[in-house]
Amino acid sequence: MMFQLFLGSALIITTIIVSVVLIGVAIELLTWFASKLSRGSHTTESFLALGATTTWFVFVVTVNVWLWAFAYLWLGVFESLEEALYFSLVCFTTLGFGDIVLSEDWRLLSGFTATAGFILFGLGTAFLFEIMSRYFREGQARRKHRK
Repeated sequence: MMFQLFLGSALIITTIIVSVVLIGVAIELLTWFASKLSRGSHTTESFLALGATTTWFVFVVTVNVWLWAFAYLWLGVFESLEEALYFSLVCFTTLGFGDIVLSEDWRLLSGFTATAGFILFGLGTAFLFEIMSRYFREGQARRKHRK
């Protein structure tokens, strides 16, 4: 049990670190993108930013699901990559079908997987909200400047 607690905590911390680094990369890319598009339509720029941010977030989730799947494979919990990916994705999204369950030796780890997913979806929602708020504020400032 203690090993599961330690490993689950370590994987959650790893998930957070990977996610924060990838979100930092997204911020740099969006800043660079905005500097290249600043002469265009604000609406187009906002749509592109939302699309790029959402796509990037799906990438972040995918990377983390693979991270957990590889952890399950490394531990020998699953025999196939497909099964490990499926279980990780179902737990990560907190969907929890229940068609694949872990043995008693590893079942605590599934709760950690769901917790990591919950944390990441909260982080992603906050990031999307901040990006859209920024573009909304910039749009308001542009409209005031034109008047």
